[in-house]
Order: sequence, then C-alpha cells, then structure tokens
Amino acid sequence: ARGRTWLADNYDIAKIPKWGWGEESYWPYFYLYMLSRVAVESGSAQIGGHAWQGELLGSLVSRQSSDGAWRVGTEKSSNDIVHTCFALMALSNAQKPVLVNKLILAGQTPDGGDVSALASWLGRSAKREARWQFVSDTASQGMLNAAPVLYIAASPDMTIPESLAAKIKSYTLRGGMVLVAAPDDDAGKTKEMCLSLLAGSFDHAAVLPATHPAFGVRYKITAPGALAVTSIGDYCRPRIFVISGGFAQSLRKGSTVAFELAANLAAYSGVGFSLNAPRRPSRSPRLLATLKSRTITVARVKYGGDWYAGPGAMPHIHNTLAGALSIGVTQSIVPLDAPLTTTAPLLWMTGTQTPKLTAAELKVLGDYLKAGGMIFVDSAMGKPEFARQMATILRGAVGVLAPSKVTLSDPL
Repeated sequence: ARGRTWLADNYDIAKIPKWGWGEESYWPYFYLYMLSRVAVESGSAQIGGHAWQGELLGSLVSRQSSDGAWRVGTEKSSNDIVHTCFALMALSNAQKPVLVNKLILAGQTPDGGDVSALASWLGRSAKREARWQFVSDTASQGMLNAAPVLYIAASPDMTIPESLAAKIKSYTLRGGMVLVAAPDDDAGKTKEMCLSLLAGSFDHAAVLPATHPAFGVRYKITAPGALAVTSIGDYCRPRIFVISGGFAQSLRKGSTVAFELAANLAAYSGVGFSLNAPRRPSRSPRLLATLKSRTITVARVKYGGDWYAGPGAMPHIHNTLAGALSIGVTQSIVPLDAPLTTTAPLLWMTGTQTPKLTAAELKVLGDYLKAGGMIFVDSAMGKPEFARQMATILRGAVGVLAPSKVTLSDPL
C-alpha cells in the first residue's frame, strides 16, 4: 500500500520519476512497460488521479519514430530493438479490454483476489487477454460502462449512494451485468439492496432452480454445491445476479464451478466474451434527423403490467425507417385512465406476462377501436402467450373478431 501511495505521488509519463543513475531518460520504455504491469495487475483504473491508460497510449504513439521503432533521442542505437520491445509490450498491456470492474465503496479495503481470478479465467475461456480494475463509489458512468461485468463483493449492511445507484441502473439498462457475491448469513439483505438499485415497478427477484437454463448455457453444471443464484431484473432480461454460498471465497480458491457459473450467467444475460473485444453496455442510438411533417407518432399504452418491455425499441425503429424512407417515429406514453383519440394512429401494447386490465381500461380500448383506432399487440421476448391472452380479452370485452393468421399472400 505504501508503494502504491509513493507511485501515485510521483506518477510521471514523460520521464522516470526519481531516476538517479546516469542519463535520466535512458530506459523510459522499460519504465512505461513496468508501470503498465503494475496498473494492470493491481486493477488500477487511475494512478494518482491520472487515467494512466489513455496517457500512456498517447505518450507512446507520439514517441514512435517514422520507421516504426521506439528509441531514445534521434540517433539510431543498438538498443533500439530493446526499447521497441518494451514499448510494444506496454502498448499491449494498455490496450487490454476491461472485462470486470470491482466496486470498492468508501471504507472498504481493495482486495483483488477474487476478481483477478475471475477475469483471468473468463479471459482464458474466451481465448483472449483481458484485465480487471477497481472502481470507487465516485466512478463515472463511462468508467462503469468500460466493462461488461460489474462485480460487487457485498458486506453486511452495505449501502450504495444514490448517485452511484442511478449510474448502476443506467449501466444495467444499457446491457451491463452486475454479479454480486452475497456475504454469509445476509438473510436477504443483499437481494433487497439490489432490488433498490433498479428501483423499477416491474423488477423482481427469483431463485434459479438447478434445472434453469443458466446452469447449462455454456458449461453443464450439475452440482453447484452451496452456490445459489437469485436473478433480479424485469420481465425482459436478468440484470443482477446475487450468488450466495461463499461465491467470493470460491473464486479465490480457484473453484471451477464458480468460474463456470459466472460464465454461464454472463452468457444467459446476453453479455458476450467473444474473440473480439468484450461487448460493452450500449449507448442510446443517435437519432437521425427527419422532417416533422414526415413523422409518425406511436402511442405506447401504459397499463397494470410490464408495459415498458424493450425501452430501446423506438429509437431503433426511428433510425431504420428514417434511413430507408426518411420517416421519423416519435413515442408518447398514454395511460388508460381517460378516453383516447384516434389522432395517434397506432397504439403499441407490449408485455410478457398476463395483462392486467380493469373494466374501465377495457372500455377505453373498446371506444378507441370503435372510433377507427388500431392496436399493435407485441409479445416481447418471443413469448406468444401475451398476444393470445390480449386477443381473448379484446374479443370478449370489446367484441373484436376472432384472431386469424395473416398469410403470405395477404396484401399486408
């Protein structure tokens, strides 16, 4: 710890700090390579408040000679090959993608024994080198988004600041996965903490049975032992996994089951560790410009249920139609507590669970249909039950015709 403090206080990219033998800058690339090793192997996102990765990359690229070599001064030397080797190794270290971030809250002692083992194993499994790093409770959104997995070794009565909770929620909504090692005898406190992170009316927790696909999506796990998984998310996808039964300790001991379980959960939640860079949480797409006169308004129906499944759908639909036909799409949210007008040509109603509609809400939908409106019922996540149930409800309560399948010869 004292060594890291000294390094932070004396951090320098331009020269070797406190160098006392001979020419001050004779082995700068050896120094930068060792600096990158320290940062990578200690999980340091910053050194002394400096974003070492970007600074090191920028420094090395600016020092490269036109012939491709790295050298000290302008004159060629027999040591140029040594300088170039160290520069390339430093570049390689700095360009390793971050696979796992480990959250360290104020007052916690940084301990990388579990996360370093996890990142190393996942990297070998994907046949690529990757790294991990510590992130603090003041981490930026960009730093969280730098890794597809956020790992939290929870402690009893852990609390996460509201500002950080908002960033973690945004991280999960963009596709990131949170892996939480529950402490012994936490009596459900970790689960409640994680539910509060998402703070959504449709988020729920469920213990995964041993027959769940998550236990066999990549590696077949038939005997997880004491490890038990609680999945937390909305009805579209799991976003947080809480693992009890000594998960952190299992990682430190090199338990193959613990590593395989983490890889399975990542694959099940849609986080990939491909031969290319690991997939990071996606950003909201930049909307293409369209004329206001060529814009369609889609009214999303708000009802008692998981009506907001697939929140990123509308921006993607807009960009697809804008790119192909110069037609824009905007979204409005309409509750069913007041009459609807047909100025919105399309109601979009989505869900994955049994729809919950009151008699008053059904009357609002019925009046809208009778006035010439149209409803698009969308079974999110490929589950047809929602559409079937809505067809039955609308047929019985509103009087629409029985469902009929649209054939390929239909003008539609």
